[in-house]
Amino acid sequence: MFYEETNPPSISLSEVMRLLKTCSLNIREHEIRFHYHGSYNVFEVKGGYIFRFPDKVFFGGEKGFNLIQRELKILDLIRENITLQIPKPTYVSTDSNNPFMGYKKINGISLSRCFNRTTKIDQENIAIQLGRFLSELHSRKVYQRICTTWKSEQDFNPSQYQCYWQNYFKMVQENAYPLLDTQQKKWVSQIFLQFLDEKKNFDFIPCVVHRDFDTSNVLVDPLTFEVTGIIDFEETGIYDPAGDFVFYDEGGFFLNHLLANYNGVKDRNFKNRMKFLYCCAGLIYIQTGLEGRIPKMVKYGIQMVNSRMKRFPL
Repeated sequence: MFYEETNPPSISLSEVMRLLKTCSLNIREHEIRFHYHGSYNVFEVKGGYIFRFPDKVFFGGEKGFNLIQRELKILDLIRENITLQIPKPTYVSTDSNNPFMGYKKINGISLSRCFNRTTKIDQENIAIQLGRFLSELHSRKVYQRICTTWKSEQDFNPSQYQCYWQNYFKMVQENAYPLLDTQQKKWVSQIFLQFLDEKKNFDFIPCVVHRDFDTSNVLVDPLTFEVTGIIDFEETGIYDPAGDFVFYDEGGFFLNHLLANYNGVKDRNFKNRMKFLYCCAGLIYIQTGLEGRIPKMVKYGIQMVNSRMKRFPL
């Protein structure tokens, strides 16, 4: 399971109850069920609504309010170009000190909870639907809509991307390396150096990317495995399109069909960037855990580094 699915909430049930009273919903405590805790604390309410409360460590107060406002705008801008269901918030707090959002629940369960029960036929069907979704999201039409609304989004470019990862490597060496053994450090160094030394890795066309696209954010019917919706767009923005294809854990069959059903631009170094971003995920958990002083997250990140070393050994 993903870290977020086992991470306890950073907001109490009594506080959730207090905030939900502002929504004019007749809610009892037993009608609130905690789902998971990532950027948001996510709760299902009355079996038909999803409410999200920003994490208090990284998005407390006004930061959380701004996070919600940005996601609301993203959802509104992409909605008419996306075929699958995406959240449509109807309850939004206007209190910057107590931010939250709520929307009618999209039916289904996370693909992460049932992928191991899918057949090859199911996986191919899911890949077709997700390939269509990513083709729509990564389209020039969506890119232009986002950039017209936020001029600053146009600032992202491959050169900036290269600088970001150069600086991130330095930060990893300073902060994460003291926690890693010799083999782990050797593997991380090779992953970064091979990526940063290849100029072709920074020759791509940016587009609007989900940026947190994994099986936990894909909803499916648990009986038919038809995709019912996509959730969690708080990180969505202009980025490298390869960032939405890190599905190595689901196997080559699924990933190859996903790529085959994607109509966006797959440049010559697309798969190299997919591999790099997949390998970096554990380091992001380590770094974030250190910043937030969350040992459990750091431990999860180290475990992820180990599993990805096995998938892509030196």
